[in-house]
Amino acid sequence: MFLSPYFGRVSVLFMGGGVLKKVIAAICDEEEMYCNQLLKYLQGNQKENLEIAVYSDKKGLCEGLEAGKIEIVLMTEDFFAPEILNHPDVIFAVFCEELVSEEYSAYPHICKYQKIEEILRHLLGMAGERLEDRHVFYPGGKKTIAAFYSPHQDAMQMYLAMGYAKIRAETERVLYLNFMDCAGFAGLFGEEYREDLGDFLFYLRQEEKNLKLRFESMLHQFGEVSYLPPVFFGELLREAESSDYQRLLEWLQKETDYDVLVLDFGGMLSGFFEMLMQCKEIYCLTREEAGAKNRLKQFLQCAKEYGEASFLERIKVLPVTMQCTISSGNGGFMQELEWGEFGDYIRKQFTGGKGFE
Repeated sequence: MFLSPYFGRVSVLFMGGGVLKKVIAAICDEEEMYCNQLLKYLQGNQKENLEIAVYSDKKGLCEGLEAGKIEIVLMTEDFFAPEILNHPDVIFAVFCEELVSEEYSAYPHICKYQKIEEILRHLLGMAGERLEDRHVFYPGGKKTIAAFYSPHQDAMQMYLAMGYAKIRAETERVLYLNFMDCAGFAGLFGEEYREDLGDFLFYLRQEEKNLKLRFESMLHQFGEVSYLPPVFFGELLREAESSDYQRLLEWLQKETDYDVLVLDFGGMLSGFFEMLMQCKEIYCLTREEAGAKNRLKQFLQCAKEYGEASFLERIKVLPVTMQCTISSGNGGFMQELEWGEFGDYIRKQFTGGKGFE
């Protein structure tokens, strides 16, 4: 049974003889209930880098392969048959429950019972290999870059930046990047990250092919906000050079279609002020105590010496008040980023209760 020919719009395009093309993948499982659930998810969480079809029988898959459009097939062992495998230009992978049979151990495999986001990340990685020799074209767009920084390293900065991103994502496409040494995202979201921001900086420096697919395969979500996992070893942030960070910003602005980039700084990276100069909005946190005020004063003096008056005008000082607290555990803090006293504080500070310009 062929459940659907196409899900979502596709933005990954390559030029071949002047014709725009795209990567098409099939996910195949004989459990029709599972396929229906998968279909429901895909329709509600459309991915932009793949055109994905879902099949629950061999006949539908064979027809799709004979049409010559499918380039990647992720299928359970029940689908392996000569008439299916007799397509040399197609990448086949095993959709396994736990262990892969020795007969199919030579094929790449993806575990069936894991988060669907992880399944799609693997597919995106395979798509990157499929497009290895093709020229990829990605239209960019004008973006708002917003930065968060606390001279005294305030613990609430990350939550304020995430709350800001979450509110903006109500009406815009938002990418959140965390540049903190130990952001603790694995515990915060209960995730295990295979690759992170440090890996992507390396891929950029190496000028690897198909960076867009690399990038998309690494993305995670909180609410409607996309994010790259922060680096695991914070020292990697200091090993990177200012040119690495400039390359990152340039690539994101040119090659992605996000409306807003949120930069959540933990410290002064190499080229820190150069990055801030490119930000339309700069939010600087402080508290009503002498140490925090002195560090804020010094930061503003540094900013004054580095940039012109318009740069200083973009810096908005945010007072960290009693409302700036997160009381929920790991599972409930996302609600506090939008609602309750903390959510009210965020909306007041960032939108004046009205909305973003």
